[in-house]
Amino acid sequence: MTGDRELLLTVCRGLARYMQKHPKHAELNALASKNLTAALCENARQHRSEKVYHDVIKQIAPHCLRGSASDRRYYLHYHATALLELGGITGNREHLEKAIVSLKSILDLCDEGSGALPTALHSLAQAHFRAAKLSNGPEAIRDVRTAIDYCSRSIALLGDEDGNKDGRLTRLLADRGAYRHMHGVLVQNKDDLAAALKDYRTARDRIDPAAAPFLLCQVLSGLFLLEYRLEHFPEALQTFDTMRQTWAISLVDPSLSVSVFEQQAVEMVGHFPRAAYCRLKQGDIAGAVVAVEAGRSTQLRLTQRASTIAPDTVPPVQGVSPALQRWEAARRSGDREDRRSAWQAVLEERRKLGMAIVTDDPSPEEIARVVSSNGAAVVIFWADAWINAVLILRDPDRFVEIPLPDTACSSLRLLAHGDANQPGWPSAHNEFVAAGTNSAIEEGEASRTWNDSIASAQAVIGTELCYHFDLALRGAEIAEGAEVLIAPPGELAALPLASARLSEGQAFQDRWSVGVFPGLTQSMAMPTTPSSQISDALIISPATPTGLTKLPFVAREISGVQLRLEETMPRLLADENACIGPVLDGLQTADLVHIASHGRFDKENPDQSCLFLTDGQLSLDKLKTVTPRPIRLVFLSCCESGIAGWSSVPDEFVGLLPSLLQSGAAAAVGTLWPVYDDAAMLFALRFYDELVAPDGRLITAPCTALARAQAWLRSVTLGELVTNRYLSNLEAKHLMRSEQRAAAIRTFEKRMQTEFDSPETHSNTPNLNLRPYCEPIDWAAFVVVGR
Repeated sequence: MTGDRELLLTVCRGLARYMQKHPKHAELNALASKNLTAALCENARQHRSEKVYHDVIKQIAPHCLRGSASDRRYYLHYHATALLELGGITGNREHLEKAIVSLKSILDLCDEGSGALPTALHSLAQAHFRAAKLSNGPEAIRDVRTAIDYCSRSIALLGDEDGNKDGRLTRLLADRGAYRHMHGVLVQNKDDLAAALKDYRTARDRIDPAAAPFLLCQVLSGLFLLEYRLEHFPEALQTFDTMRQTWAISLVDPSLSVSVFEQQAVEMVGHFPRAAYCRLKQGDIAGAVVAVEAGRSTQLRLTQRASTIAPDTVPPVQGVSPALQRWEAARRSGDREDRRSAWQAVLEERRKLGMAIVTDDPSPEEIARVVSSNGAAVVIFWADAWINAVLILRDPDRFVEIPLPDTACSSLRLLAHGDANQPGWPSAHNEFVAAGTNSAIEEGEASRTWNDSIASAQAVIGTELCYHFDLALRGAEIAEGAEVLIAPPGELAALPLASARLSEGQAFQDRWSVGVFPGLTQSMAMPTTPSSQISDALIISPATPTGLTKLPFVAREISGVQLRLEETMPRLLADENACIGPVLDGLQTADLVHIASHGRFDKENPDQSCLFLTDGQLSLDKLKTVTPRPIRLVFLSCCESGIAGWSSVPDEFVGLLPSLLQSGAAAAVGTLWPVYDDAAMLFALRFYDELVAPDGRLITAPCTALARAQAWLRSVTLGELVTNRYLSNLEAKHLMRSEQRAAAIRTFEKRMQTEFDSPETHSNTPNLNLRPYCEPIDWAAFVVVGR
């Protein structure tokens, strides 16, 4: 119930010790062994570790071959369950085939009238269905047909669908609906889809929402997908609304664990954008945006703040206890109406106390108010084989669908995920990062390859998305340079959207001041509007951790930022003082925070993405502990600090910058890939030149300052860098002479005393018209989340 892994391990150890101490108690040992098997399987399920599952399967296997028929059925069931879960984790069909062998052995041990037979048949159906999902073509069709047959046999054994109240029958009907749904899609048979629709609806009608809300959510999820696919849009929207209401019942149950919150995020993947698509097809453009925004705000609450809103972690609060007591009593009473009334009372109490998990959807008017009076916003959403975008204007409130080309969805999916012939954006990024640990020659080659990937991505995004956004903005008579907020799905958040290429030499952000948001309603949750005057700036420069490359230009960057904010008397946390505790404290007091250090995005667990400080890693998990308060700007001059969206749930927008917005920052700047130290220094200094006067007065918006700094960096000449003292003559010569500029700059300090002391080196005259930072690898990485 609690999902407590430590408790499970304690139970496992206790049962194992009991069996060792009392080997002669045969009956008690047999019972303890069964309980231990169940506990080990549950522990494996909690950890979702391939190794743990292998250990459990190995431990269960001997018991499957001895003992009574009843005992063997018990162990074969858990043996097969563990293999099924292992197959799901690894995607290895071989594990599923072994599970099918174990389940068929259970059939041989069941009498025709045995109560265990329907369960064994159901498990076999599930195993074949999972195998079908790992297969293609005729093999997948064969497996899903077998799943339907086993499921139908189990249903027949349980008897009349209408009169039989066995809970297993409801699950069987729901599962057969899923199998028929898949078969109908594979063979394009409308009769199968109609039969699936009947199964789903029969299962739905058998479930009491207050008694089994979690099961009902799963049934409604399948029903919604089928109605959506059949283009029964009104019915699909009604099912979707019922599903959301039912999730509210599930989440309010105080006995449920935090894993239920994560489960909702998984179960609802893609549902909100599909509901938005249904709205669009009915001509309700504003309603489509509301659906998208409701989904993204729900994802943020459930995945980024689950630990603070989960029912089992909320401390007892006076006033909600009577409602919870009534809920518990109603659950025991068996009265359907009493249960409904009781959970409504609990929801209302939680809402009054600020503990609401499911909140009201934003209205179109509230969403439009987020847009600046002379600007606009673009909401992008996609699912399946389509992508849509809506332009939002403030005055008057208008929601306008932006026509996109038919190729947009396939092109962007190929860019984001790749295929057998072309690596997706994450894969190309990982190859570039991995090359950073190799030789300078290999790193130089990887840099050129990654630079080509960036340029290609900018072209695709420009052609498929931003060119059409630009047309819509101009058609709405928005003045060039106005603020444009973009709210993309998580899968697109890691791409260089703002720097998309509109034409040769011009990016989208050259025409518009672009800020990216996880969701437009995110800004509605800010504590207050931050001041436009910086009165307390904090600059952070930690010592380089052991094992990481020294950043030779950080000192120049820090002194340059200090100079640009000198009249505000900025505080400095440097070297041994730049530790996790003081930095978190600084985020609770400063108006502007600038951090120059190493950073890392953890693609396996985004919550462990971090900045490297003197005493350790400041992770996303730790940033979530910051109490929300108004902050004008946080600038993370750190590698990969701006990446978001790489997580198990496609529409999630999880990363360091979104977390800072959650903590009250109006805007946060970071990088979408590892940036070379010299380019990061130059960009930061120019950004502050554009953003703020020495007295701390903001002279432009962060998104505008970012666009101008990027335009400057890609066009600035070597002569201008030297004349304006961004670089010294020696550094300029070094840039000029280096064929692999980036790799050489990283070793600049080591090489300077040897390579540049020779008369031959000093006699070379640099080409002052050279634009050393014109490639997108240097200037396009920076992104502002917020406004």
